[in-house]
Amino acid sequence: MFRHALITGASGSIGSALARRLRGRVEAMTLVDLNASTLAPLVHELDARALAWDLADVDGLDARWADATRDREVDLLINCAGILDFRSVTAMPWDAAKKVLDVDLVAPLWLQRRAAGSMRHGAAIVNVASLAGVVPLRGATYYGAAKAGFAMASEIAHVELAPHGVHVVTVYPG
Repeated sequence: MFRHALITGASGSIGSALARRLRGRVEAMTLVDLNASTLAPLVHELDARALAWDLADVDGLDARWADATRDREVDLLINCAGILDFRSVTAMPWDAAKKVLDVDLVAPLWLQRRAAGSMRHGAAIVNVASLAGVVPLRGATYYGAAKAGFAMASEIAHVELAPHGVHVVTVYPG
């Protein structure tokens, strides 16, 4: 049994399904999404804690992580948050592209690094990548690039953390 699961993107279809699947398998669950009010029904159903995080605000992750782990360290991290913004490489403004890269690549890598630093034998990280990072899709320049980079970093973390008994799994929905 895990002591503390933290799930980003918990109000989405994949994140909420994973949270429900963990019921009874974790002592405490922290559900993270951009808007905590969208998590209210799930929080009530699962007796979980909700936190509102803007993962595009990468500079604020230290404080958010400290808040999430003040009572106990995370031993199950599920990186499920993501932004789907399909526009052509020339049509997407750079600020929108940077937000996709921050939410889909930079923030989950930061969370993986931070969680792995305190994880013990038997802990796990589940990283939700995408087939859009493997198969070229029109309009998915930044999303596909972010998911491809995230998937590779996840696969490398799997190799690096396995000797320490920390499991890293990369999931490719799509």
